[in-house]
Amino acid sequence: AKQADLKQRLKNQREKAAAVKAWREEKRQKELQEAKEKQRKAKLRAQKKARAFLQEHAVRKADIMAKKKQKEEAAANEEIQKQRAQKAIKKAEAKRREMLRERVEARNRMDAEKRAERARRKEQEKDAARLRYEAMVEQAKPSLKV
Repeated sequence: AKQADLKQRLKNQREKAAAVKAWREEKRQKELQEAKEKQRKAKLRAQKKARAFLQEHAVRKADIMAKKKQKEEAAANEEIQKQRAQKAIKKAEAKRREMLRERVEARNRMDAEKRAERARRKEQEKDAARLRYEAMVEQAKPSLKV
């Protein structure tokens, strides 16, 4: 009986040791699984953050590019406006010069006409004076013959 009792106790001890060993192995496996899951979740979180960062970076870059393009377009438009303004100024200057030239030509024409009129009048006065002189000479001739 003692022998059987000892055998039974050894058997119980072995079973208990095996159960403890199995429980410890199970616990180790569970912890390993939890660690793996934790790592997987951490990796997913990191990927999500990286994606968000990259997306934000892309948006920021797109904004910067859009602003740059807008600035370039504004500069180009300003340059075009400047060129148009210069063209308009040149046109106005040319028109002003043309008007001045026409005014000067008209003045010169008027002056020339006035000079011609004066010369014609002078010539008429000379002719009239010559005719008067000739008439006076004609009137004086008969008195000279007497």
